[in-house]
Amino acid sequence: MSKQNHEKNADLTHIHSKNFGLLLEAISLHFDSTDLKARLNKCDVNYILSWKDKCKFDLIHHCILENNIVALLLLLSRGLFKPPHEPTTWPYLHLVACLGHRSLISTVVQELKYQNEPVLPDWRAYFTQVQNKITTLVPTIGEEEKSKKMTPVDLAALFSHADCVRLLLDFWQVRTKDQGRRRSSTRQDDISSPYLSLACKANSPLALRVLLREDPDKKEALECALRMTAPECVDIVLRYGGLEDSGKVFQGMNLFHVLYTYSNCMTLTQYEAMVEITSILLRHGQDVNALRPSRTFPLYSLLSHRGAGCSMKQRSPFLLASLLLLLKAGADPNVDEILIEGKLRDAEHNTAFGRGPYSSAAHCLINNFHLLKSNAFEDPLVTDNVDDYCYKCIELLLRHGADLGYLGNFKPYLDSSVFLPRYYHSGTVLHSLLSSRSVSFINYPILRLILLHGADADSIGSWCLPAIPLKVIYAINILPFSLWSNVFFGNKPTPRGSQDEPSLSKTDLKNFLFVLKFMSQPTLVLAYSEFISNLTTLKMYAETNIESDAVWLLKEISHENPVVEKMLQEYEAATREPWSLQRCCSHRVWVSCRHHMGNIYSLDIPGPLRKVILSFF
Repeated sequence: MSKQNHEKNADLTHIHSKNFGLLLEAISLHFDSTDLKARLNKCDVNYILSWKDKCKFDLIHHCILENNIVALLLLLSRGLFKPPHEPTTWPYLHLVACLGHRSLISTVVQELKYQNEPVLPDWRAYFTQVQNKITTLVPTIGEEEKSKKMTPVDLAALFSHADCVRLLLDFWQVRTKDQGRRRSSTRQDDISSPYLSLACKANSPLALRVLLREDPDKKEALECALRMTAPECVDIVLRYGGLEDSGKVFQGMNLFHVLYTYSNCMTLTQYEAMVEITSILLRHGQDVNALRPSRTFPLYSLLSHRGAGCSMKQRSPFLLASLLLLLKAGADPNVDEILIEGKLRDAEHNTAFGRGPYSSAAHCLINNFHLLKSNAFEDPLVTDNVDDYCYKCIELLLRHGADLGYLGNFKPYLDSSVFLPRYYHSGTVLHSLLSSRSVSFINYPILRLILLHGADADSIGSWCLPAIPLKVIYAINILPFSLWSNVFFGNKPTPRGSQDEPSLSKTDLKNFLFVLKFMSQPTLVLAYSEFISNLTTLKMYAETNIESDAVWLLKEISHENPVVEKMLQEYEAATREPWSLQRCCSHRVWVSCRHHMGNIYSLDIPGPLRKVILSFF
């Protein structure tokens, strides 16, 4: 009985195979629909669905290989190979794109699963059964192509099927929009994009290369590639003549500024791409010291980049890598945008929007320090990552000639500063750092780094606000007065701990005392006098102008505050008696060495003497 069943099954399999072979023949010879139906009706459905050739191609693959739309539609009309069916090899849309059968694309996309995911094609099957079906010039498939995952758009572009590339990009745009990955349809970017831009958005350098051969306008593609942080696309556009159009992109702004200010950096992959694009722009000769239009200097655009989507700990390695690339390429960390803007009398419409101007790279970094800490992805109580990033930035700037003693300008660190867009304080980086106490705690290692490497604690600046009759010129005094000034703008400072604690903390006192060490005695006498005078002025002004917060402020600036009391004591101790000759000489050497510890170590003097000089700091 079993033998009879075996023979019966063998006969049945033979019949199925024969009928299926006749169906394959009809597909290959492009029989009309009537004959195809007749042969299909004789075939077993299960046999059709399970059959694979030696390359693991199924019947749908063979319809595509033969470019037989009639057979394909007939199979799909019977419900065969519909989702959730998945081919064993070569997704159907990828095979259509490779062959360049444009007429099949719509059917495959609409009737079968939209398969736009990058896959690694089975190139052995390609050489066996696909290559001889391609009617256009076949490209050489090297090891690079064999190892790369590709989307249907990539494959159509690889085989130079430009019409297929456009149609596939159309479908990509529609599907992307339908899945909610595009922005609101009221935005300009949601209007049907030119194909060059679509290729960049789909991140398909191969498609971009094919389309650039036919489209002379590269401006749109370059803008999109920069926005989408697509390194290969940027490189291709620039290679295909995009450098000629770079002056037209974003109203003539340099490409570095566009990358750091307007690019869509939300993920670590995109931040990694930022570094790669920086290298590409350098390789193509982009000017790292481009200044026009104003407020587009590349170095400051990078340092004022606030970022989003990830924490500073995650993105800082990529920001530092980009910074190092710019500095090694010759970017000047001492350009004064504010000075240049003033001399050229730039009207507001001649400046680039997106950021303000800065007096130096260090001023730029410190001016944006508190904004980096306020990033939604940062823990407001744990700012070590931001501090560490800023410290490393300053180290890199110092290695490439940053002048921390430069007397520049900087904006007030107040929420109300938005109402004072053209109002600036003046001073060194030290003045700027200490005035940031009004919005955040000052990091001691950064303060130490600045004072030991070029910042002059004796420098005279100008810190004042229109609403307050105070003027502070010495950086050491800016620390407490900038904090207290918040109360005049409705922002009473809050301490790190209890509400009963004074706003000035032990950390503030430590920073104050450290700055004091680097000042000369004549300057300390003047700074002490300024401190007393401004305390008196602030007390009088508080009593007459801010009734609700007068009690708090009066207590804050009085001797009841132990931090203020200690500051006064240290001022008194440093100015009461003349300094020893040793301390005076040590300070004189420090000034002669331009307030830089490295210069002290380069002096040809005995080690013990160098130790004596540095013992005062």
